[in-house]
Amino acid sequence: PGIYIDNKFGFRLESDLLVIDCPHSLRGKTLGATRRKFLSFEYLTLVPFCRNLIDPSLLAPYHRTWLNSFHSKVDKIINAFLSDPLCPLPNKQATMTWLANACAPI
Repeated sequence: PGIYIDNKFGFRLESDLLVIDCPHSLRGKTLGATRRKFLSFEYLTLVPFCRNLIDPSLLAPYHRTWLNSFHSKVDKIINAFLSDPLCPLPNKQATMTWLANACAPI
C-alpha cells in the first residue's frame, strides 16, 4: 500500500515476509472435501507502521486487531534488544519511549 502525489512524492508501506507452514490452529483443516496444507507469512521487518499514514476509522476490526498485535510483537522484540546491557545504542531510553508511542494500540 502507498500514496503517490503526481509530480511530487510518494510513500510505500512495505515489509519483508517469510512463507511458513500455517500455525497449528489451522493445520489439518479441511477445505471442501479435501485436506490441504496451508501456508502463512512471518514478518521479518520489525518496524512499526507510521501512525500518521493510518486512518483508524477505515480499519475493519480484524485489521485493527492484526495491527495492534503486530505492534505489540515489534515492541516486545525490539525492547528486549534495547534492554540488553550490551546494546551499543547511546540513547536507549529515548528510543524506548519512541517505540512505546509508535507501538501503542490504535
